Amino acid sequence: MRKLYYVPIIHSPEEAGSFKELLLEKEKEFRGAQLAVFLNEIDKFWQEVVRKIKNLNLDYSRLFIYQDSHPVETTIPEEFKQLVQQKLGAKLKAKSKEEIAQKLREVGVPFYKIIARLVEKGAILQGTENMELICREWQTIDELIELAKKEKEILKMNYPQRAKKQIQLDNKVLEIHERRAQILKNRDEFIAWRINETLPQNRVGVLFIGRLHQVDRELQKFPDIRVIYL
Repeated sequence: MRKLYYVPIIHSPEEAGSFKELLLEKEKEFRGAQLAVFLNEIDKFWQEVVRKIKNLNLDYSRLFIYQDSHPVETTIPEEFKQLVQQKLGAKLKAKSKEEIAQKLREVGVPFYKIIARLVEKGAILQGTENMELICREWQTIDELIELAKKEKEILKMNYPQRAKKQIQLDNKVLEIHERRAQILKNRDEFIAWRINETLPQNRVGVLFIGRLHQVDRELQKFPDIRVIYL
């Protein structure tokens, strides 16, 4: 029997890199005065994750870590580096996924920091995702961000033109969300397969995964992996 602690993570604004301000602007439109409360809740969430992991009293030398957006591939293609560069908002000179992870830790991404501490204690960080699928989903997010910018321009138009453009934009947004949902499912299938392939018998793993994912559903295909929600 294998054991996997499942950590559904809350992504922090820092992960948006150069899109952070646009993200916060959208969050402010949605949450209003509650934005500060929401950001504080994110900080509290990660503090609680650290506490729970510590209380598990794990043997870190036997612990396998699986991470949202951490590719299996060791050679980083230029396309992936460009996408990460957009998130960081600066020229990326990293040549490996480890260097990219270091850059993301430097900009304050919470779960990268937590994973770094676990690895320092002896845990094994496994390549978790298919890089092509990550790139394809990140591209859909970029598309949605660009459409959000266009929507601001549409709102400035006169009514007849505005209505037509808004319908076109809404249809495009729907198409992107449908495409993204399929990519997300493919990612979940790959992650579950990867965990099954690499988590040895009688060992413990921890999966840090975004809340939109449903990797736990895909893991039901492997009944000897006991999933414990953290």
